[in-house]
Amino acid sequence: METHTLSERHACNYLSKFRLVDPLGRETLAEAVRGAWCLRLISDKGSMVLCVKSVNGRLWIAAAGAESRQSMTADVLAWAMEKARQWRAVGVGFQTARPGLVRRACALGYVARPCGNGWTLEKNNEIL
Repeated sequence: METHTLSERHACNYLSKFRLVDPLGRETLAEAVRGAWCLRLISDKGSMVLCVKSVNGRLWIAAAGAESRQSMTADVLAWAMEKARQWRAVGVGFQTARPGLVRRACALGYVARPCGNGWTLEKNNEIL
């Protein structure tokens, strides 16, 4: 997967078209990406903007949005876990209000907990 770093401003501009929602209703998109590493991931399936940061020792996917011909969930979560291992993070986590994403992530070993109007999903790094 090819990666290109983006500024927070460019990431927010791109992600704003997806109408992303914080399931807890606490953060705006700009607040979610503040201080995050924002990048564009490109694969044969399409492209995605992803903003990640370290939260409580975990690689946290703060915001993400994709324009792809097919689901990039498995590829992106595998990429995130590899980065978590490189960062020596305890694992990967994110929140979503999308039931389909919850099903796909749980099939990959993520554990879902209800939160607000959505779910928090986490998977521990088995190598640490």
